[in-house]
Amino acid sequence: MCLFAGSLAIGAATASAPAAIRRPRRVFQVVCWGALAHTPPMAEEIIRTFWNVMATNDFARASQKLDPEFEYYMPQSGEYLRGRQDFAALNTAYPAAGPWTFAIRSIIADGLQGVSDVVVSDGDMTARAITFHTIRAVLIWRQVEYWPDPYPAPEWRARWVRIVDQPPF
Repeated sequence: MCLFAGSLAIGAATASAPAAIRRPRRVFQVVCWGALAHTPPMAEEIIRTFWNVMATNDFARASQKLDPEFEYYMPQSGEYLRGRQDFAALNTAYPAAGPWTFAIRSIIADGLQGVSDVVVSDGDMTARAITFHTIRAVLIWRQVEYWPDPYPAPEWRARWVRIVDQPPF
């Protein structure tokens, strides 16, 4: 828990100035105790570390970045998974053509939530994972993950857009 307190004060540097030009300044103090008394890693750092460990293909080690009560949901297929062990087992058992690579395109995070855009490949197939992460106690507690399929651009948009081979940004 944190307590935020503010007051109006005349600073020592301005106290000697003539009264007509003295400017009050605000003094604020934040005092925290309990779980907030330290500065936890930011969500972006936690998510980036998770993907970097996933890139080692040691999914048991990657699962240690997950909360013991981890929950994983893929809305497109309706699949739901609970627990670190099942996460590690699922990723280990996936019938991949080779070692997995994970290229982070972006991470946007604030507070205890973040979203990552990651290109995943086993050397044979390449896909994109858009993952929404919820952090609890410096571990990833929940992930909602989307695997969007590429599709041909509709012709009706051709006069406004162009097809590119690589993402422009």
